[in-house]
Formats: sequence, C-alpha cells, structure tokens
Amino acid sequence: MIKDVVPLLASIIGLIISFMLIRRRRIKGKGSQDKTKMNMKEDETIVWGLEGRSSEFMIYDFSQVLEATDNFSEENKLGQGGFGPVYKGRFHDRLEIAVKRLASHSGQGFTQFKNEVQLIAKLQHTNLVRLLGCCSQEEEKILIYECLPNKSLDLFIFDETRRALLNWNTRLAIIEGIAQGLVFASAL
Repeated sequence: MIKDVVPLLASIIGLIISFMLIRRRRIKGKGSQDKTKMNMKEDETIVWGLEGRSSEFMIYDFSQVLEATDNFSEENKLGQGGFGPVYKGRFHDRLEIAVKRLASHSGQGFTQFKNEVQLIAKLQHTNLVRLLGCCSQEEEKILIYECLPNKSLDLFIFDETRRALLNWNTRLAIIEGIAQGLVFASAL
C-alpha cells in the first residue's frame, strides 16, 4: 500500500501543476511568436515583466554562464530533463548553481521563454527550488537555479538505499511542504 501512495501523490501533484499552467495560459491568451531578440540596453526588469520583484533575480550574460559551468563541460552535467541538459556551476562569489539549458530543437521563442521565466519567478517559495536568474542571448535560453546539496527528492523516494533515510514523519513533512507550495502557487 505504501508503495502505491508515492506514485499516486506524484501523479496528483503533476496534474494540479499542469492544470494551473494550462489555466494560466488560457487566461493570458495566445501570444504571437516574438521574432525579435531582447535588447539588453532596455530596462531589463520592464523587458522581463519583473517590476517590483526581488533584486535577487538576475539577468546573466552568456559569458558568465559559460565561465560558471566551465563551458558546459560533461563533468558538470547533472542530467537531462524535458527542458534540456542541466549543469552544475559556480559563480565567482562561490554560489553553487544549477543551469538548465533549453534544448536548441525545442523551437521555443523569446516570448514563450520570457513568459516561462515570469511564471517561475512568481513561484518563489521556501518549499520550491529558487530561480536565481536567466540568460537569453542569440539562440541560448537558460534558467539558473540554486543548487540543492541533496539533489532531487525522487532519488530518495525511488532509490532502495536512500528510501530508508525518509521515515514517515519526514515524508509527511515533505508532502505538507509540497501542498503549501501548491496552495501558494494557486493563489497567484
């Protein structure tokens, strides 16, 4: 029975998030494909629609991302997601980051990428991974997150060895945190 609860819970959470994203897209309407590139000389907060947001959110230059990830070296590759590859990196201030690089074959234009950044930036919560910033230059579209030391929750849920580290009190606390994050996200 316990083995059935975790996948069921993950499925329900996935459906709720999908529903919220679809609902948000319908409300905003369909945007046309933006054929222009971002002009970095414009006020970046206005271009990105992030007025009044935390000053912690940054628009990074591609050269900064290249340096932080050692030119997207294979040693720094953490994995591959639906968005594209994910790399570990470190900025000069010693801040460890996770860099999601949009797959070039995705066909996502700047407008769609900008909308995604705006949505994720609004979802900042203690129970969600923090988006630190982004980068969009030429064909490169990159999201920069805080790097979590314990990796992903699914490693602890589905790995036989690590599963024992999560007792039921810890699991319930995680589920409560996820629920709080969803309530927070749905209130936006």
